[in-house]
Amino acid sequence: MARPIWKGSITYSLRRDALKRTERAGVGTIVLRQREHLGALDAVDDALVLSLLRYAHEIRGADTLDLPKEGEGYQKREMDLDVLREVIEKKVEGQDVTVAPQTKKPARVVDLVKAPEESLRAPVRRAA
Repeated sequence: MARPIWKGSITYSLRRDALKRTERAGVGTIVLRQREHLGALDAVDDALVLSLLRYAHEIRGADTLDLPKEGEGYQKREMDLDVLREVIEKKVEGQDVTVAPQTKKPARVVDLVKAPEESLRAPVRRAA
């Protein structure tokens, strides 16, 4: 049984095969959200891939961004991977690994019915 041909499949395959054979990319403009962009069309495996390109004035340097300094923005234990490495090595060796569940403090629950009653029973503080 023959595969159904979708409208435009011949054009698609011709363009894809031509780009592959010539080892080139197609460059042109496309419109997205009512704005014109520069794009590159490239053949990857059996697909055509469109990559949006940027002009030099659209690219910002890293020095203009508000980025945290190296070693800031996280806690040391988040970066410590020694425990994780040990677990991975044990699993690779075929050992069973059990991780202790993290214990969390129960959240403080406020009874919305009793809270107003308790606030009425509390002694009244007068301003001095």
